[in-house]
Amino acid sequence: MRKPAAVVGIGLATIIIVGVAAIEIRHRATFGHFVGYGVHADIRERSGDIGIPGIRTLYAARVSNYTLFPLSLAGWNCISDIPGPPGFCCRYQIQKFSR
Repeated sequence: MRKPAAVVGIGLATIIIVGVAAIEIRHRATFGHFVGYGVHADIRERSGDIGIPGIRTLYAARVSNYTLFPLSLAGWNCISDIPGPPGFCCRYQIQKFSR
């Protein structure tokens, strides 16, 4: 009778391990580094033309929550002229580091 419970336990453990490995591999392929437990932020950089002379590089931050608890961020739902679901926007400021 204990064999079916052991098989179910091993199956669940295998599914969890494969899921975590898939997240890690995808993140490594996208951003070039592995992610640990906790709140994680990645900066995305892209070339583009938004109509402002001299501005060619666009930046965006992607925040991921790899914890067991929910995360609260202050922001609002963005509605734009781009088709698709509204995104989550936060206040931001980009500064240059002086060397």
